[in-house]
Amino acid sequence: MTDVIESKRGGFRPGAGRNLSLAPVGDATRTARSKAYLERLAKANGKRVVVDFDAPAVAALEELVARGYADTQSDVIRRAIQDASKRIQRQPRIIAPT
Repeated sequence: MTDVIESKRGGFRPGAGRNLSLAPVGDATRTARSKAYLERLAKANGKRVVVDFDAPAVAALEELVARGYADTQSDVIRRAIQDASKRIQRQPRIIAPT
């Protein structure tokens, strides 16, 4: 049963007496936002990477954020990768014999 509430001026008040069973299921804008984000990422030559962390890695990640290494967990991961890459680039490259 849907309650319809008419305003004093006639017409209907937005959201009043809304039948929730007719409302969209889930977040209708999330898919559009995600798609737009992934398109921007691809245009910037980026790539989404899904990574699973065990408990010690999660604790280390949270500790790095808490101590100000970076503002977010994503930023900690990005910065740690960039820092490790810089350290490795300074070392001489060892070529394995074939």
